[in-house]
Amino acid sequence: MSKIRKLNENDFMDYKHIFSIVGIVTGKDVDDGYLVSTQGKDYLLFPFGNIYIAYFEEKGKVQTMFLQTDDFQKIVSFTDKGKQFVIHDNGIDIIDSNHNQSSLYVYHNKRDQREDVSNNGVLYFFQYRSDIDTQLELRYEQNIFKDNKYLYPYHTDDPYYVSFKQGVTKSYQFLNFGKSYYRMDFDAFKNKFQFDLATIKDYGLGTVLSHNTISLQQSYSFSRFYRVLLQVGEYVTVTGYPFTKQYREEDIEEMIEQLSFQKKVPDSLIYFYNSKDQNIAEKQAIIDIFLNSEYAIEQQKGLYR
Repeated sequence: MSKIRKLNENDFMDYKHIFSIVGIVTGKDVDDGYLVSTQGKDYLLFPFGNIYIAYFEEKGKVQTMFLQTDDFQKIVSFTDKGKQFVIHDNGIDIIDSNHNQSSLYVYHNKRDQREDVSNNGVLYFFQYRSDIDTQLELRYEQNIFKDNKYLYPYHTDDPYYVSFKQGVTKSYQFLNFGKSYYRMDFDAFKNKFQFDLATIKDYGLGTVLSHNTISLQQSYSFSRFYRVLLQVGEYVTVTGYPFTKQYREEDIEEMIEQLSFQKKVPDSLIYFYNSKDQNIAEKQAIIDIFLNSEYAIEQQKGLYR
């Protein structure tokens, strides 16, 4: 059962240190607050328009949670254990105290929305490091079944697009186009000419003339990355193939590791994405208890007093 009441004088004495913190954070002299009890937990809740500050105890320590809502009082972001979580319909942003950021977004492939193919969706994984002001963008093929955007870890370790962008926060960033790489997959059965051409790039014409290309690659298929020269819209990518340098997967991995980024989406990020609706629902319940109470109108009247 959920309930709410105004904090009384005894509460003010018991949580005096919390009230002083609230005043520092908000710049207001807080003389009112609410005790919200739900899901077996007690929260000290302080509403400030679209910002809610909630305090609760966890493992003997007082935790602070900031909740931000939109104009419809639905949560769009919250803080938890020093990190800010921004929630979108198709993605999430997680920002730590050092302004490093990880983001995950899922989009339908508008050109192919069949459910029996592996690439009817695209997963975007962004990583940003504030100390070097650099962002890494990785894209993966993702299968979306009947609008279910639930992610599985085995879809998230083989990017087909890799892009590095430096000077993200600089005013002159429009001068820096960054470096992007696109993966091309070669199959001896589907296109032997392209397979042989990429093998020549790997081993040289002389070696290819004296050896079988399949035996050189030790496989009937392989992949290589090429610099992106031009991106037209969402689906047209122009690379330097076959004239520019080609990169093996190990080369791309080394570039990523040198900047302390990750090639694979962390399981923890996937878990949070998959559980974001439930996570938000639990926090939204705290706000809704206040909004559905007699105190909401009273608090709103005195907010800008």
